[in-house]
Amino acid sequence: MNIHCFEQRNFGEYLKYFTIFVVIAAVIAAVTVFTVRGERRGLLEQLPPPSEAAPSLVISSGKGAFPLGIFRLFADSATVLPSGTSPISAISPVFSESDSAVVVTERDEGLAMYGVLRLAADDAKTLERGSLPHSWTGYLTDPSLTITDGVVQISAADTASSMYIAVAGSLAFVADTASDIERVKGILSGKDKGISRKWTVEKKWEGHLLISDGGILAGVLSGTGSDRGEALLSAEAAWHPFEKEGEAAWRVFGMEHYLEGAFMSELRGFDWKNAEMFIPDPLITAFGINLPDMSAAAQNAPQIVRALIDYLIKIGLTQTEARAAASGPTSVSVGGRTQILWFDLPGIIIDLADRGDVARKVVERFWADTFMGASPRPVDGYEWGGTTDLPFTVTAAANEKKAIIGITQPDSPQNDKMKQRLASLKDCAAWLFVDMPKLATLLSDMPSVKDMFYEDEESSAEDEAVDSMRDVLSKLGSVLVMWDTPETGRIVWN
Repeated sequence: MNIHCFEQRNFGEYLKYFTIFVVIAAVIAAVTVFTVRGERRGLLEQLPPPSEAAPSLVISSGKGAFPLGIFRLFADSATVLPSGTSPISAISPVFSESDSAVVVTERDEGLAMYGVLRLAADDAKTLERGSLPHSWTGYLTDPSLTITDGVVQISAADTASSMYIAVAGSLAFVADTASDIERVKGILSGKDKGISRKWTVEKKWEGHLLISDGGILAGVLSGTGSDRGEALLSAEAAWHPFEKEGEAAWRVFGMEHYLEGAFMSELRGFDWKNAEMFIPDPLITAFGINLPDMSAAAQNAPQIVRALIDYLIKIGLTQTEARAAASGPTSVSVGGRTQILWFDLPGIIIDLADRGDVARKVVERFWADTFMGASPRPVDGYEWGGTTDLPFTVTAAANEKKAIIGITQPDSPQNDKMKQRLASLKDCAAWLFVDMPKLATLLSDMPSVKDMFYEDEESSAEDEAVDSMRDVLSKLGSVLVMWDTPETGRIVWN
C-alpha cells in the first residue's frame, strides 16, 4: 500500500516536473528562434520590405562603410518634420560603428525609417536593461527610456517622435513606429518574409544601397495628373568604406521606360579630353553627354533633345544641320558669373563641341533670329558671334570646332581642376558633376532674389524643405558621376 502511494506520488511529481520542463523548453526555443535566426541570417533579410509603390532607400553596409551623408540627405530632406528630426536620423552615426542595414520609405502618414545594427555584447545588455549605451550618448538630448513587453521606447527633447528598439542577441532592431518592430518579430519568427535582395553591383564590396522612385517619375511624365505610375526607376550602388575620397559603382534599372531603345543603343563612350569643353569657374554643377547621331536617332531621342532640334530649325537651320548640331559631345554648366538686372548670379552655358562648320551656322542664326541681328562684341578664341550685356549678359560664339551659347560672361575663368578630370574620361558616354557646398550657397542666395519680386510671406513648408536640403548639402563634398552606359557607371567623391 505504501509502495503504491509512493509510486502515485512520484508519477504526479514527474508529470508536474515534465510539464514545467516543456514550458521552459518552449520559452527557450522561442527565444532561441528569435535570437539565432537573427544572428545567422543576413541583416537585410530581417527587415520588412518597403512598398514598391513608394519611394525608398535601402542600405546594407559593413563596419565603417555606412553612407552617412547620403542617408541624411535622403532622410532629412525628404520631409519637413513638425519639430526636431527623426530619432533614427539623430543616432545614424552609430550605424557606421558596426554591420548595419536601414530602410527609409514614404507612407501615407509620412516618412518611415527602420533598421538593424550589430552591437557589442555590453551595449546589447545595456539596451535590454532599458539604458542608453555609452556609445549612443551625445546624439539625443535629454533621452528617456521605457520598456514594454521587451521593446525599449526612447524619447528625446530634440526629436519629432519616439524610437522603438528590440534586442535579439547582439542585434538591435530600431524603428520610429512600434508597428515596424512587430513586423520584424513576424519575420524572425518565420511567419513573414523580409527583404530579399541579391546585389548585382560589386557584390564583395562593403556597402550597398538601392534607391527606388516608387513610380513618381512615370506619374509625372504620364500627363494624367497621377502622382504614381507603374514604371519604376531604381538605382543600385556599391562602394568601398567611406574616406575623404572614394569610389562607387552603380546600375540603374527601368531606364528603358524613359529613353527609348534606339536612342539608348546609339549612346557611345567618348574621350572627353578631345572636347575641350567650356567649364566656368566657380563651378556649381555640370552635365555632359555624347549625343548619338541624330540623323538616325532623332525620333527616339528624349524630349529635350527633340525640342533643341525643333528650335534650331525654327531659327533657320535645315533639318540636316539641326540634327548635326544636336549630335556629339555636349555639356551644360552652371557656374561662372552673369549679370541679370542688378544681380550677380551664376551663369549657365551650353557647349556644343566637335561640331565643325555647323557650329558657325548655329551662332549666326541665333543672333540673327533671337536678337534680331544684334552685333555682339567679339570673344577671344571664337571667330563668329560674341557677347552682349543688354538686357542681360548673353554669349553665343563659335570657332572651327565648337559653339558656346548661354547666359554667362565669356571671360569667366576656366575650372582647370574639372577640365583635368574630364581629360581622364576616355570611354565615357555621359557625366555629371555637383559641388554640394556651392549648391547649398546658391540655395541660400535664392530667397534674397525672390524677396525682390514678391512680398514677404510666412515661411512655407517648401521654404523649410529648401533650408533643410541646404543644410545637408553644405556638409557634403563634390561628386562626379560617370556613365559608361545609360544603365551603369561609377561615382567618385571628395
